[in-house]
Amino acid sequence: MEILRKLGDRLGEAAVIGNIGLVFDYLGKYEKSISYHTQALRIDREIGNINGESEDIINLGVIYDYLGQPKKAIEYYQEALT
Repeated sequence: MEILRKLGDRLGEAAVIGNIGLVFDYLGKYEKSISYHTQALRIDREIGNINGESEDIINLGVIYDYLGQPKKAIEYYQEALT
């Protein structure tokens, strides 16, 4: 990620951070996954990357679903629809 930051590639940085979040998701490390997806979401919002933003939001919904928090998951899924 350091190279992407030096290049100023915020889109690439958000993508890599989101992918790290997915890895932690697959490993069952949901709190770390939430942290990374939240970071990616912040960057995607800052740069106006609507596609990345919706993917981040959906991924957060999936994690909360895995955590047995369906209400929070639905909130994220509904946000992704808007």
